[in-house]
Amino acid sequence: MKKSRFLVLALVVAVMMMGAGYAAWTEQVTITNNVCTGELDVDLQDGGFVNTFSAAGVPDDTYATGDYTVDATDANKATVSIEGLYPGAIVEVSIPVKNVGTLKAIEDNVVAPDLSATPWLTCTNVEAPDALDVNDVGNITYTLTCDSAADETVMAELIGETGGSLPAVEFDVVANYKQFNQ
Repeated sequence: MKKSRFLVLALVVAVMMMGAGYAAWTEQVTITNNVCTGELDVDLQDGGFVNTFSAAGVPDDTYATGDYTVDATDANKATVSIEGLYPGAIVEVSIPVKNVGTLKAIEDNVVAPDLSATPWLTCTNVEAPDALDVNDVGNITYTLTCDSAADETVMAELIGETGGSLPAVEFDVVANYKQFNQ
């Protein structure tokens, strides 16, 4: 009987030791990380200009005038309006763009305006800053040329037999930037 008690006692101790040994191998560790990334944010700004020139390149705001407005609810959108165009007129639109984010931004794609509704007006040049450091300001510049060699009949229909100017033109500014990676 003593042997059986000793055997039972040894078995109980062995089972208890197994539980203690098992508990030592099941440890849970929780790690909480907080990672903050930078922000890419490039906005169009007020303070640019719309200049008009004659076909000879002489400044001329007698007839053609223009303006642009940055969308009040989305600083990534601007609309350019130009009135009083005439054959041969050249228009230069320059809109400031600022990097208001926390990352350096590089120009990905500046889109020429969609002028398909005005075949007599072409975008001859688009320029934008290649890169903008944080808080840097650059200019997106469009050069538009009103066709001086357009068909006179078409022009007469557009401006009327008594003369006048071509219809007003309006287009959106589209510029895409992406994050800078070295």
